[in-house]
Amino acid sequence: MLRYFIYAITPLLVLLTALILSCTLGYFIVLGIGDAIPFRQILTRSTQLFLVLSIFPIMAYLKVNKEELGFAPIGVLSKQLLQGFGLGFIVLIPVLVVLYVLKVTVYKGQFWTVGLMINAMTMNLLVALLISVIEETLFR
Repeated sequence: MLRYFIYAITPLLVLLTALILSCTLGYFIVLGIGDAIPFRQILTRSTQLFLVLSIFPIMAYLKVNKEELGFAPIGVLSKQLLQGFGLGFIVLIPVLVVLYVLKVTVYKGQFWTVGLMINAMTMNLLVALLISVIEETLFR
């Protein structure tokens, strides 16, 4: 009975440990940089970072490899990543054009150029990739 209770409470303990570490780290970051970045944002990102980092010791303890967690080998991953980017690009270009034509998205009075579009798409892609890697890893 006690063993089942320990198994049930372990995820909570991992989460509390990540929260305590991120609160401590966030406090010292805010002391160092001031209020340039909101404490809530620092706390959220550092908690996600510690939760992702906690996966590796748990994987070693449970003797689970990355394929068993649902991650593909590098060759398959790169193929799926390129297919996903291509399909995402095809799906989102019409939305981007409609938003621009309807003047929902305005870039500070500038006309769209190829360089501006590449810069905007690259930044959005990198942010989306970073967020998706963290969230997909946590929710698997």
